[in-house]
Amino acid sequence: MGRGFAGLRSARGLALSHVAGNCSWFAQFLKRADGKQAMLQLFVEWFNAVELDMRKTKETQAELLLRSEELRDALWGICDSKHEEAEAARLKLAGDGSAAEHIGLLGLHLTSLAQVELDRFLATAQFLYSYCHYAQGIYNPPGADKPLCPLPTDDVLVVDESQLLVPTPPAAPPVRPPSPAAPPGVLSVQQLQQLAEALGKAAPAGFLATADAVELMLRMASQGVLPPAWLDIHAAHMAAALSSFDPTFSGYLDWRELLLALAACSLPAIHTATPAQVAAQAAQLAAADGDADGCLTQAEFERVRWWFEPRAEAVQAAQEEQQAAVVNGTVAGQGEEGEAGAGSSAAADVLREASR
Repeated sequence: MGRGFAGLRSARGLALSHVAGNCSWFAQFLKRADGKQAMLQLFVEWFNAVELDMRKTKETQAELLLRSEELRDALWGICDSKHEEAEAARLKLAGDGSAAEHIGLLGLHLTSLAQVELDRFLATAQFLYSYCHYAQGIYNPPGADKPLCPLPTDDVLVVDESQLLVPTPPAAPPVRPPSPAAPPGVLSVQQLQQLAEALGKAAPAGFLATADAVELMLRMASQGVLPPAWLDIHAAHMAAALSSFDPTFSGYLDWRELLLALAACSLPAIHTATPAQVAAQAAQLAAADGDADGCLTQAEFERVRWWFEPRAEAVQAAQEEQQAAVVNGTVAGQGEEGEAGAGSSAAADVLREASR
């Protein structure tokens, strides 16, 4: 098999070398001299040597016209000869047969690789046949003129199809579609938190001058807090975008509205919640209020899982995978080992990681 792949690499190298040689030859073919410029230069020198007064006579004009027609015929003759040379070169390249030879060489190498795979398959099959013979107590006498394990022609070998030596593999769990990649410029949760801290320091009351907001956003982009796409935003474009948060043209904006808009872009599920999700979230908030005073402490608030959090999706995915493993019989009981134990351990790791 190694010789087969080496042959493929060698054929590829020969093909690339042949193409490179043809390209170099074609470049030199296009740059070859044809003598047209020299002929034109001689005609210009002869024309400039004619006196101005002589050019007005009919004899001189007839001579100039004759010389011009001769130059034209000569130039067309050179063009026709170059066209014939180019056509001959094209026919030569088309008929060299290198492509057919390369295809034939590739066919030979691929055939050899297929033969190697077939030989390996036959050897594996013969090994399995031999194993079945020895398992049934059927031995070939040494030195017998027959294959190592011929196919049985009588009822010596009985196969019980009702008993499976290898258990049926469990069905694979359904593959969850990958989450779409975030568009360029969308802020992550960590970036939103850093931006909120910076805006809170700049304007604790919540209202910030538009010019100061533009300067702060550009500074945060240059410091790498915002995504790389924000580096290309011009100050005028940034001011025009932030002016939409100042509908009264007062020169100030509420940076909390800006932060909510950016959060809605990062987590679209915030503004697409269904009434059922909002009701379920309200029930969770009420359950988290331990003293039922209508206010949540920071610890109580952090224990609440919101519907738009990616961690909630990870927990749900891990639970679905674990349930599917239990249904398919891949989760082993206490004391069992193997792939089922590894699968349940991996699901538990996901649950622990998502609950942090």
